[in-house]
Formats: sequence, C-alpha cells, structure tokens
Amino acid sequence: MSARVCVPIRFDDSLLGYLWLLDEPRALAKPDLDTALEYTTDLGAALYRAMRLEQDHRVREQELLEQLLGLAPGEALAAAEALLSHAMLAAGTAYAVVAVAPDQAAGEGAPDEIQVRLAAALDRLRRGMPPRHLLRVLDGERIYAIVALESWEEPRARGEVLVAALEDNLASVPEWCATVGVGGPRAKLSEVRGSLAEARRAISL
Repeated sequence: MSARVCVPIRFDDSLLGYLWLLDEPRALAKPDLDTALEYTTDLGAALYRAMRLEQDHRVREQELLEQLLGLAPGEALAAAEALLSHAMLAAGTAYAVVAVAPDQAAGEGAPDEIQVRLAAALDRLRRGMPPRHLLRVLDGERIYAIVALESWEEPRARGEVLVAALEDNLASVPEWCATVGVGGPRAKLSEVRGSLAEARRAISL
C-alpha cells in the first residue's frame, strides 16, 4: 500500500466520491494539492450533472413503461416509440412481459426485504441478457418486466432462469415464495398489454 492523499469530491453539501493521489516516492507539494482541489470542484459539478441526468432518465423510463403497460394514462404506441427511439429498450424480434408476485401462506404484505430479493432475481436475469433487453416496473407488490426477445422461443428459457434465481434469493426466507407468469410474445412493443394480461392470469391461477 502506497502513501496517499484523499481529496473528497463534493457538490455543495453532497459527497460524490474521492480523488486519491499517491504521495510517494515524492511527497505532494502544496501547489499539487491546490491543483487537485481545483479539479475536484470541476469534477463535483460534472458528477452531479451526470447523476441528475441519470435520475431524470430513470424517471422518464418508468413513466413510459407505466404508460406502455396501461398502469398510467398514456398511449401505448407513443410510449413504445419513445422507449425504442431513445434506446431505453433494445429493438427485439418480439416482446413479452414477465410478472413476479410474492406469496406467503399467511397472506401478509411483502416487506421491503422480499421486494428487494425479487428485484435482485430479475437483475440476475437481466445480466444474462444483452444490454437494454429487460426493463422492469413495480406495480404494488408485483414486478413486471418487459423483455426484448431475440427469438419467439426465448420466453420459456428466460422464465426458467428467473425461477432458479428466485429460489436462490428466497432460500433464506422459506416462509416466502414467488409466482412467475410469462405472457406470450408480441411482434410489436406497443402490443405488450396483451402479454401483460396473460402474465397476470398466469400468476393468479
């Protein structure tokens, strides 16, 4: 481990990260530190701007997903076009909806821990896919994921991966399980409300 100087990167009162400077074999002089502090001011502004843009992007993405699925007012066609044109979701051969619902014999509402475990299972599914091929949205205790498919036979395989991930993530809380429903593929993204209806019926059986 080399000797180092830690310079915090801030924007106003928000701590955004650290700039680490090696302090050997030659110790940093005061002009070096002054230069580092000057750069961290610029870095803080740039990082904060990037963070805000990312947050705005995610908020817009969720709004479009809700409109696409009919969870919020809006035209499905317009929402689909925006998701694809802004590269929020990749263009696929077809599109399907995967629904995940927590379940407990006692019928109690799912705590945050269970919701996090369900979301983590979907993230595991997403990591096994090409970038921007899965987007998810929360609807009450249920999570819906829109999957951009590369083939019409893909939904079953993706569902099996998700079931395995859920079993792993819920293994430490045996009183909880989850139900997975996979809707049939649709050729157009604007038509996935039909796939959502099928996924909902599947988890309600």
